[in-house]
Amino acid sequence: MRTEYPGTAPEEVETLLSRPLEQELGIVPHLVNISSISKAGQSDIILEFEWDTDMNAMSQEIREKADRVWLPQDAEKPLLLRYDPSLDPIIRIGLHGPQDLYALRYLAEHDIKRELEALVGVAAVKIKGGLEEEIHVALNERQIAVMGLDINQINNRLAQNNVNLPGGNLREGQVEYLIRTLNEFATVDEIAELIVARQGDADVYLRDIAEVGRSHKDREIITRVNGRESVEIEIYKEADANIVAVAERVRNALFGLPEQRAYVEQKTREAQEMAEQSEEQKRKEQEEARKKQETAKADSTKKEEEQQKDLQAKKQEEARKAMEHLRMTDFISHRLPPGAKLEILSDQSGFIENSITEVQINALIGGTMAVLVLLVFLRNVVHTLIVGLTIPVSIMATIAPIYMLDVS
Repeated sequence: MRTEYPGTAPEEVETLLSRPLEQELGIVPHLVNISSISKAGQSDIILEFEWDTDMNAMSQEIREKADRVWLPQDAEKPLLLRYDPSLDPIIRIGLHGPQDLYALRYLAEHDIKRELEALVGVAAVKIKGGLEEEIHVALNERQIAVMGLDINQINNRLAQNNVNLPGGNLREGQVEYLIRTLNEFATVDEIAELIVARQGDADVYLRDIAEVGRSHKDREIITRVNGRESVEIEIYKEADANIVAVAERVRNALFGLPEQRAYVEQKTREAQEMAEQSEEQKRKEQEEARKKQETAKADSTKKEEEQQKDLQAKKQEEARKAMEHLRMTDFISHRLPPGAKLEILSDQSGFIENSITEVQINALIGGTMAVLVLLVFLRNVVHTLIVGLTIPVSIMATIAPIYMLDVS
């Protein structure tokens, strides 16, 4: 359901449109999930229903409930739209933590996005929310008018002094050089020190007529997880990719394989147990270790070669454990900064996996009931088994060519 409210910020859209509509529409029958996206001047409410729901009747009920909601006078009437779920991202992930929104956005774009886009079957990864850094040049119109300058002239000077353009190529013998014109600003101070005009014998710098500083782009969307502002990561699959397989690869890249998760949980428990040990236990362990060292020193029968072998074996074991630790912790969520967390907001593959499981259960129940009915009528175990075996054989004969032809 889309409702437009021109000229309003995302926060106002959420307060005046999204929340009241969500509260009213959240009680419709057969509703599986409801979520909202509040943009500048636009509210989108996404409703998901059970598979066998009569959508024609449900559409009428949704419109009736939406009409009961009091909306601002300037807001447009809510529109009910149907869309193809295949055009949506297969997985939506929320990234949140104690870090500021600049850091979370940078982490999502430069670390998480690059790693996920390299996965087989992933077509694109889009980032929403957070804050994107940009440089703001706030011109002092009064000062510009006093100096008789033109804003277009200042804009052109900024564009001319911040270029990164191809300059063709240069051939020297068998070697060809690609040429680029590089003249980009590297710091805020460089922008502020740009000469934009000349009056008499004096240069007019940008800092004389404007304030230059770091800020963020205008926010078109705000994403939240459990009420906290976050960054949203959307994963889109390739057209011919298997949604279940792609979703599994994404989850493994984010949270690790099952054995990796078990390893991290075990190490976490061990660390907690070590932290809970009393000072007395630590003192006893240190005392026992000291006594063992004294005993080892007193043992003059041990040869130096054996000590060297033991030391080498110990180093090899430590190196092996270090490599094993790196391998078992090589996934995205383990490499996040302290406090930062990834959370799956929606996963389309879950619906398909549930459907496949339901088909398998129904097939098993149907096959069992068919065999029981045959046994009741034939009253012969051997004949029943012979006829019963034709059921899985016929199913395999039907599915095998589809599998061999790689048809989904």
